[in-house]
This record gives sequence, C-alpha cells and structure tokens, in this order.
Amino acid sequence: MSKMGNKNYIKLSKNKYAIVDSKDYDNLNQYTWHATRHGVSYCAARKHYLGGGKDQTILLHHAVIGRPLGDLVVDHINHDPLDNHSCNLRIVSQSTNCCNRKDRGASKYAGVSKTKSGKKWRSTIRIGGKTTHLGYFHSEIEAHVSYRDWRKVK
Repeated sequence: MSKMGNKNYIKLSKNKYAIVDSKDYDNLNQYTWHATRHGVSYCAARKHYLGGGKDQTILLHHAVIGRPLGDLVVDHINHDPLDNHSCNLRIVSQSTNCCNRKDRGASKYAGVSKTKSGKKWRSTIRIGGKTTHLGYFHSEIEAHVSYRDWRKVK
C-alpha cells in the first residue's frame, strides 16, 4: 500500500507484497489482495463475488495483462510471480512458459540434471509435450553436448 519511486507495492496477506506499475496502482489497490500458493511460490489474488453464493478468484497478473484464452498462460519473465509490472508479463503457450523455468536441476545447462545417486549426469529434452531421455554421462559437459547436438538435429 505504498508508492516508492517507480515501484508500487500492494500489501498482501502472509506478510507479502506485490509490485505493480504506477499506471495500474490506484485501480488495483482499491481491492483487498491476498498471497496465494502458486506452485512453489506465491502470487497475488482476490475474490470477486458473483452472487448466488458463488465467487471467482482473480489473479493480479490477469488484472494487469488480461486473462489469456485457450491454452495460453501468463509468464513472469523474471520468475517472480509477485512482480506484476506490465513489462515483466507476457502471454505465451504453456511450453514456452516451461522453457523460461529457472530451476535446471543443479546444472547450468538446460536439459541436464544429476541423477538421484549424484554419480552421473542425465540429459533429457522435451518437445511437443514428450520427454526424450538422451542418456547418462560421466560429466555435466558430456550431457550438455548430447542435449545441444540433439537440438541441432531436430
């Protein structure tokens, strides 16, 4: 519930704050927003009473950029679901959103992760909703080369 320079904070429940653009602040801050679990982190949401004992949850990022149609989703480019600056939001397909994931399974390379035993590196690729296992490798770089080479072929 405060404005600090170009960052406008909306107070949520659970001692959290959402950040919005100055142009959106007054309109959004008139509602009571709460922090709600969204995967492993939190996002901002509010209830909208529809009548007849029914209500609807409105996510703050939908209030800023609009609710996507069909299979599209809102992606927070910087991975922070409480940062709702319009320049941090984009409407994308679910597969594009998955490509923007931060966690790469303890590897700095996409498609590479350590096995549960921690002794080998695994390389996988996901295209068109299907995950393909590319193999197990003794080094992280070998697994990355496998992933990179497979991407070049496809």
